[in-house]
Order: sequence, then C-alpha cells, then structure tokens
Amino acid sequence: MEILAPAGNRDNLIAAIQAGADAVYLGASLFSARAYAGNFDEEELRWALGYVHDYGGKVYLTVNTLLKDNEIEDALELCRWAWNQGVDAIIFQDPGLLYLVKSLYPDIELHASTQLSLHNPFQGKYFKDKGVDRLILARELSLKEIKAMNELGLDLEVFVQGALCICYSGQCLMSSLIGGRSGNRGRCAQPCRLVYSLYKEEEKVKEGHLLSPKDLSLLHELHALEDAGVKSLKLEGRMRSASYVYQAVKSYRQALDQGILDDEKMKQAFNRQGFTRGYLYEKGGEELMATEDPGRGGLDLGYVQGRKVKLLRDIRLQDGVATQKGGFRVEKILHQGKEIPWAEKGQLVELLPRKYQEGEMLKKNVDTALEQEVKDVLHRHYERKIDIPVDFSFEVNKPMKLGDLEGDTVQTPLKAPLTKERILENLQKSGDTPLRLNPTITNFEEGFVPMGSLNALRRAYVEAQLQLRRNRRDLKKVALPSFEKKSSLAKKYVIFREKRYLEMEFEGMERVVDPFFKEEGCLSFEDLKGQKDYYLRVPGIVKEDLAGLCERILQLDGLKGVLTSNQGVMELLKGKTVLLGDYKLNLLNSYGLALYDELEGALVSEEMGRKELEELKNKEAYLVYVYGPQEMMVLEHCLTKKGAGPCSCDSTPHYLQDQKGYRLRLARDRYCRNHLYNGPVKNLLSDVNALKEMGFGSFVIELFDEKDPQKILRAFKEEQGVDLPLSTRGHYHRGVE
Repeated sequence: MEILAPAGNRDNLIAAIQAGADAVYLGASLFSARAYAGNFDEEELRWALGYVHDYGGKVYLTVNTLLKDNEIEDALELCRWAWNQGVDAIIFQDPGLLYLVKSLYPDIELHASTQLSLHNPFQGKYFKDKGVDRLILARELSLKEIKAMNELGLDLEVFVQGALCICYSGQCLMSSLIGGRSGNRGRCAQPCRLVYSLYKEEEKVKEGHLLSPKDLSLLHELHALEDAGVKSLKLEGRMRSASYVYQAVKSYRQALDQGILDDEKMKQAFNRQGFTRGYLYEKGGEELMATEDPGRGGLDLGYVQGRKVKLLRDIRLQDGVATQKGGFRVEKILHQGKEIPWAEKGQLVELLPRKYQEGEMLKKNVDTALEQEVKDVLHRHYERKIDIPVDFSFEVNKPMKLGDLEGDTVQTPLKAPLTKERILENLQKSGDTPLRLNPTITNFEEGFVPMGSLNALRRAYVEAQLQLRRNRRDLKKVALPSFEKKSSLAKKYVIFREKRYLEMEFEGMERVVDPFFKEEGCLSFEDLKGQKDYYLRVPGIVKEDLAGLCERILQLDGLKGVLTSNQGVMELLKGKTVLLGDYKLNLLNSYGLALYDELEGALVSEEMGRKELEELKNKEAYLVYVYGPQEMMVLEHCLTKKGAGPCSCDSTPHYLQDQKGYRLRLARDRYCRNHLYNGPVKNLLSDVNALKEMGFGSFVIELFDEKDPQKILRAFKEEQGVDLPLSTRGHYHRGVE
C-alpha cells in the first residue's frame, strides 16, 4: 500500500520523503483546499517534483476547491501546466473542472477528492464512467463499505491518520454561512472546534466541544484495510508541523515494512484526547469526540503533588508542558534539590516555571528530542538513500562500462593500478542525490584511469537514472468548449417534509416531498399513497441499500421526478425519471452542470453571491433556493446518542446553541444521520424579481417548522418580500472568499 503524506510546505515535504513516504499531496498557490498552508509557487513546485521523483515517489497536486467562473480557466491551465511539469495526478472537487479536463485533456490522471463525499458504489461508478482514476473515500465508511467500493476496479485512497471533520467533507457550509470563509474553497475557520450546548426543546442536555472529533488513527488496522482493497493510505496534515509529518510517516513505514505498531511518537506530535478508529467498525458515539479540548492534547506527564510532579514519562529542558490554564516550556528541572538536564519516568521533580496547581494532571505536548530529530533531517535532506544495483566492467584498452554507459578507456598502469576496493568506494559516493550505486564488478583487469574519469562516469550514470524518474509532457493548450444550451421550464418548487402540508393548496407550484426524516409529524413513504404530481427529494448521503431505495422510488404512483445531490441516485435513475440537482452538488460555475448531463436542471450552490449569479451562463437551466433552512452539516455521528450501542434518538426537537446564543436546528433522518441547519432562515423572497431580471426562471422554497406557512406561500406566489424576526440573505450580497 502507498503511504501518501501531506506537504503543506518545503520542510514538510522533505520530512515526508526522508521518513519514507511513497507519495505526497500538495497545493499550488491557488485553488487548494488548504489555502492557509504554505503551498508551492511554480518554482517551488518544479523543485518538489524533482526531489520527490528522484526518490521514485509521486506528487499529487490538489486543485480541490470549488471554482468560480472567473477562476476556472486559470485552474484548468494550472492542471495542464502541472501535468506537463510531471505531476502524477490532479486531485479535484469541482464538477466543472472534471468536465473540462476530461473534455480537453483526457490523458491527465484525476483523483476524486473526499470533498465529493464518496460513500456508495453507485456514486463511485458514476465518477468512474466520467473518467476518474482514483476515489478518495469519505472518512465515514466502514470496512465493509470500503470493500464494496473496491468492486469498482478503481484505486481506493483512504484517510488513516489526522484530523477528522464531523461533517461529510464537501457537505459542510458552517464556516461559510457563519463567517463567509468557505471550507469548499480551502478557507475553513473551524467553527466546529468551538463550544456548543445541546438542547432538547428547552432542556439543556450537555455542553462542550460537541462537534470536535478526536484525530483518526488506523495504524493498527493496516491488514484489514489491505484486505478491503485499499491502495493508498492518506495522512492528513498539510497545516501541521514537519515534526508531525515525519513521525506519522515513519510510524506507518515501520508498520508496513517491519510490523512495528508504535503510535507513541505520533501521539506526542499531535492528538486530541487520544486517537479514534472513526467509523471503521461502528458508528461513532461519544468515544469519537474530543469534547473537553479540541486542541493539541499531548501525553500524560504526571500528577502534581504539592510543589512537585510525579513523572509518568521522561522530561527534558525546553520540553513543552500543557496545564489546565495554559502551558510553558521547562526552564529548570530540580530533583532532590539539584538541577538536572532531564528526568526519568517515576522520579518526583520540580518543574520551573511553576505554573501548575496541586492535583493537576500535566501534559507533555512538545518533545525537544523529536523536534531536534526533524531539524537534523531537514539539514540533511538527501540522507535517505536508494541503492541501485549496476554491473561495472574495467578491462585494459577497453572503455570502462557502468551499466550500459561507457566511460574513458582503461589504461595500462605505469605505476600502481586502481584496486577493486578503491573503485567500489568511488562508485558508491552519492553526495546530494538520493541514489547510491551498488556496483558488481563483472570484469576486472589491473589498469588505471584518472579518478576524475571515474567520477564523471558515476555522475553521468546517476543523472541518467534520475532522468528516467522524471515525467515531462507536452500537452498543448486547447480553447474552452462552447456551452450546450440546456433549459428547463420556468417553475416554482416547494420542498416540505411535514405531513400537514399535504392538505395545503400549491396552485401554480410544484410539490417536492421529503419523506426521509423521523421527527414527529414528518412524512413517510406510506403517506405518499394516493398523492399525485410530486417530486421526491432524496438525501445526498445514502449508503444503505441504495438500489432497493431507487426501485421503491420508481414504483411510487404520481412521481414526476427526483431532486437529489447523490450521484449514486443519479446513476441508478438516469433515463428512468426526471432528475433535478440539489444545491449540495456545489455548482459554483457555468461548467459544472455540463458534467451532469442526465439532469434537466439544478439548484445553484448556496455559496454563490450576486456577482457569481450574474456571471452564470445558461441561467435558464438553473434553480435558485430563495427561502428555507440552509443545511450546514450532514453528520454520520449522532449528537443525541448516549453511550455505546444502537442509536436511541427520539423525535423530540433538538437544537445546538452557540456561544452567541444562536440556535441551530438539528434533524435526524431515517438513516439516523444528523442534519444541522443555520439559525436564521434564508430569505430572498424580495429578490425574486431581481433574479428574474438576471435571467433565472425557476425558484425553490423549503417549508420547515413554519409557524405561518400560508404567509410564505403567498409571498412566493405573488413574488413579494416577507419580514421575519430572524432571517439571512445568505451569500447573496457578501459572497464567499
């Protein structure tokens, strides 16, 4: 299995390769899902490609953000340029970029980002048919579900170490809607790491970092992952230190090559209340979460007893110590009244400065020895060598020969001939190169050549070997394709999930029913019997018997079509019913809909601002969500679950409350996934006419727990605004970074 390491900057890349990574993933200056990492400009990327390829490794370039219309041509050109420089694959998220790359440059290898929420085999097949070469799976998959994805015959890449998002990647709008910093564009502000309170109606149930998972670690599950068909083990951490990257790669390298399973140094480098196996064997409960402290936790150092600390592990000067109220670097260690440079496990010592209290458990969160180890690696960044076996011939009056490469003619020695030992010593010099020759002398006669000739032959052979490892290509630039006109009839759609709305009049509007939630009063499939002329909304995340669900959908009487962002549903239902795309397809530019040619229309991304809406081409094919609860997160984790075992959530309304007092509505679907909604309702009802003037003709509202639904329907029908006590216009005016 491939060890794939994060390279947020030059030091991290060197650390990864020296620790034994097979491949790295990194971002360019633009269009990377870690916009705040160091990333690589053109010159640095050329250097990175040379360095990694010289070691026989691979480089995957992340162009994995959603792209606006004024960015996508530059992103496409970046892909072409990087491919020509030798990048081994492009990691993408944007559907428009996939469409353009495969239309114009089909030779470029593409890896589908985990930002596409890849979670079911039919979705995998959909992207395989679109030309994708590798699937980077959602972190929420179980071992059994990974095995099912392996039947597609594509390379599978799985996250095995590092930070976990609590939301399915690509489905999260929390940072975007709260602060305007889009996770889908590499600028997540991590509001999930803050403190929240869970309420059951008006009763406060619990408080803490309720959306903050522990770090994932599957070091002890490598055999199971290999049996499941995983080809690439991905380590998260482009924003982390070189020390973390080095220790993580080294731990996985030792596990694969030597069977050594030791995660102690990784935990020291970074952990959040320990590690978790995520969802590999069961749906995560409270044991998944780092509810007490979302930051760098460190390892237990020792209990404070009076003015001293009973050590549970060794400590050195300048090591870092975390306390309940902060932390410090150790400036002095006192043992039995004497200063010492380090102390061992079991000793009772004083640590200065004395910034701790009686009874407190101290944590060691910085190990200077580990930091120094990485500093040494960064100063000797060709220390790891790759041995190259090669034959060498040294015969008088013949050119000496190294492999297939000939050098100067061997002369009859006038004085002392060159010995085999001296020749071997010279040929094995490596210097600033990762390759070290391991020559076998096949023919030898006592002779002589100047050492400069031997050096030149060695250097020429090594350079020839390095050139074989470098992939330069020459894709010529191709003009962007013209748009194929796609249009749908101008309509108004109303999405609802509650039974009470079945009795209401929707004159001049299309009903879109959502029978997938289990709160009290919500629709079920049974409630649809006898109903006519409706669309069905299908969740973007469905892992459980998707084929059976789609068969059931096709048997519904009165079905006019399906609204979904689930490509697996699209794969199973294309050509069998009308398909409309939901807003979690993340269509942020004019080319995305071209990829989804089975759709008759689609909702635009909720991250489009007015400027992007105005620039969107072929507006007739799009729908705009103008009123409703904006879904911020989809969680496999159940926030209301207590302890281990099956989920036991009830139908009572639950909320999360943030530190500013805003309440975020929580809903549970029939698969026991949690859906978290923005506090203010989105309200663009007063902007429908302006949107029509831009060229849009189809609009969508969603009724959810409305106190006066008729008021909303009337305003929608008459295209009038409505005043509400708590509402937002979303990104309509401010847009996203």
